[in-house]
Amino acid sequence: MSFQVSSTQKQTLDRILSESVSSKATPAVFFGATNVEGPIYMHTEGTSLVDDLSSGVIDEDTVFWFCSQTKLITTIAALQLVEQGKIALDTPVETILPELANPVIVTEKDEAGRIKTTTPAKEKITFGQLLNHTSGLDYQVDAASRKRTGSVGAAGLGVVYIHHYKEGEGASKFFELLKGPHPGIPLGFEPGTNFAYGFSSDCAGFIVERISGKSLEQYFQENIFAPLGIKSMSFSLRPELEKRLLPLTFRHNDRSLEQWKGPDVVEQDRTHVTVNLGGAGLYGSQKDYLTILRHLLQIKAGTANNPILSRTMVDNMFTPSLPVAGANTISAMINMFQPSLGFPSGSAQFGYGLSLHSEAGSPAPSARFSEPSASHRPEASRGLDKGRQRGDARISEERVASAGRLANGRLASPPLASRRLNAVSVSTRRMFQENGEMGLVIVSFLLSLRGGWANTTYFVDPTAGVAAVFGTQLVPTGDRMFDAKMDELERALYVEL
Repeated sequence: MSFQVSSTQKQTLDRILSESVSSKATPAVFFGATNVEGPIYMHTEGTSLVDDLSSGVIDEDTVFWFCSQTKLITTIAALQLVEQGKIALDTPVETILPELANPVIVTEKDEAGRIKTTTPAKEKITFGQLLNHTSGLDYQVDAASRKRTGSVGAAGLGVVYIHHYKEGEGASKFFELLKGPHPGIPLGFEPGTNFAYGFSSDCAGFIVERISGKSLEQYFQENIFAPLGIKSMSFSLRPELEKRLLPLTFRHNDRSLEQWKGPDVVEQDRTHVTVNLGGAGLYGSQKDYLTILRHLLQIKAGTANNPILSRTMVDNMFTPSLPVAGANTISAMINMFQPSLGFPSGSAQFGYGLSLHSEAGSPAPSARFSEPSASHRPEASRGLDKGRQRGDARISEERVASAGRLANGRLASPPLASRRLNAVSVSTRRMFQENGEMGLVIVSFLLSLRGGWANTTYFVDPTAGVAAVFGTQLVPTGDRMFDAKMDELERALYVEL
């Protein structure tokens, strides 16, 4: 039987969302869930402008700035090219993006976090490393490359995102800003040796453009959005999208909310959008985003009509790919910001495009990127074999961190369901009742979730056959009250499973 939402659950979800807005825990919100067949719950709450009834209520067609939700769609496009044999995971990206040739490894920073010294990288960045964030391209690699003055709400955003690109400025300007005064693009570590959330998806998007000969906008429209009947998504705020855009809201330190009064965080004038950023640039409705998540569920279930990726490729999105150091890094990051979760070292993983989590007591699987089946695999898929040999596409079982070995699948720390670190969402899910105490089942490398800088989050759970998205437009990023509401929603969604 497919995952369903009962009338009682619906009432609970409605109440949570209503209270979220009325209590000022969040500004206007969207929450939707889907099973393989179609939407099972969708609800919006609140007005476009906080405390302004005249601004009108939001609805299912309201447009959001997706921020890092863009990354999943860029990954889908990238995997389409791998499936078509136009690039392999082990392809050195400098052959397509010469701007990434001869990167440097940061060896020392000053007290403010600015780069002091570097050394030439020994390894080349590969395409696969852009998809699982092991390239070394890191949002936090250099304090000088992040927004540190001016608008408080924009703090932490890379200057490559905030820069208003002029006519004629394309990827070359992006890389000029990323490189700064250094002898090469700065990396946090040798490619392939660790995990860092950063600019990898933007670079993957530029590769899609150069291989396809199309802008990322055009490629997405033709190869992802049109096949799925999606009309709201774009890097450019066309007039019909702009009038439905949910504005940003700002939360003060006293937790109060007010309409964002600063300048546009990113360029919104469609006539001036000259660079399509595959890591942060898309706009669209969360209803349409849910369509993409449902399509992934359908591909996993073998029920998709005209799938945009093969099941083998989608399986690889849900397959762990990080070395032990990378798994330890992402787990440590989670515990640093959310210590109550008490994640064991290495218990979080990352696939090709999605963060992943393991099941208590299950053996750590081999992080293998499988070849497409013969019916989906062109001759050029030989690159996948090379990738496995190099370690870009396969991490052997003994190198995958032991994950989630918790007695009876229960967390010793307080059971909190959902947490985000910047744009990376990490969660344990599928609540269960045992002896009157709420526990958490950790789903075995089949649950993934991510989110966006303006406080949006989503997850895909192929095991239970459900996906969901929860979003607002709120800064600063990583809002704890938003997190708490996502916890409540997850509990209510899974309570009858």
